[in-house]
This record gives sequence, structure tokens and C-alpha cells, in this order.
Amino acid sequence: MTFLTRFPFTIVFVCFFVANFSLNIYLSTGYHIHDLFQIGAMGPMVEGIPGSWRVVSHLFVHANFIHFFLNLGIFIYFAAVVEGFARILLVPLFLISGTLASFTYLWSENAVWVGSSGGVFALIGAYIVLYRRFEESYKLRLVNPLVLGCIVVFTIILQAVFDSFWSAGCHLAGLLLAQL
Repeated sequence: MTFLTRFPFTIVFVCFFVANFSLNIYLSTGYHIHDLFQIGAMGPMVEGIPGSWRVVSHLFVHANFIHFFLNLGIFIYFAAVVEGFARILLVPLFLISGTLASFTYLWSENAVWVGSSGGVFALIGAYIVLYRRFEESYKLRLVNPLVLGCIVVFTIILQAVFDSFWSAGCHLAGLLLAQL
């Protein structure tokens, strides 16, 4: 079984992430955020460009390379594991949870919503829930959910204290939405 046939949705989403970020970098000049970013982003700070597609498109737009690289790396690992175990779960979980988690930003007056973090944290939540169903031989190659849970909680607390309360809320919402 080839990688493409085993993880088709993971590969398609990765292609969306890479294509969107590459186009944004290619078309941007200097420190100006290109229109692709503006068109895909959500929030009151976005320059009055209408578009209902933003509810989902912001999941594929990233603010900078580090934001893109971290989301992509974490997405690849957890999406592949979730898709390998429950293929039908991946797309709705990522899109619905990522979209719903981003609504935590509604309470922020000056946020611009971009990134797949809400959906990625939903995949992490699904991984933690599904872990007990994995075969013992498979578990040996995966991250222990207790260790992962400690890292996630520590990361969310650090982000809430030092970065953005709203981003931390989005990540926590994504994690909790996967538990439903």
C-alpha cells in the first residue's frame, strides 16, 4: 500500500497548506501581507473584503514561516495517525472543529484569525481518545497520550500567559471539541 493511497486526505490538506503559503510568499512584497492572506483571514481587522468562505479558508492561511512549519509538522503526524485508524473521521473533525474553535476569537476586538491550530488540536484530542484502541505493537511507536497531554496543557498555559489568551482559547476549544 503506497503512502498516497494510505493517507489521501492528509496529503491533500498538506498540498493546500503548502500551495497557499507558497503563493502568499511568492506574491508578497516586503513586509506587506498579500491579498491571499487578507482574502483567507477572518476577523474585524481584515480590510472589509466580504466572503463567507473565510469561515473555513482561514484554516489554510498562516501568518509566517514558523506558524506554518509548526502547524504543518504537527498536522502531518496526528492527521496520518487519525486517518490511518479512522479515515472517515479526519476531514469533518479537522474542518468542523477548526472552524468552531476559531470562534473563540469573536470576543477579541482586534484579532485576525489565521492558521489551522484549532483543527490540529482537534486531531491531537482525537489521537488521545483513539490511543486506547490502538494495537499494543502500534502503541510502541507512538507518543504516550499522558506525555502529550502534559505538553499540550503546558503549551496552552504558556501561550495564554505570554502570547495570546484568544489563541490559547482556540487551541483548548479544538482539543475539547474532539472529545465530543
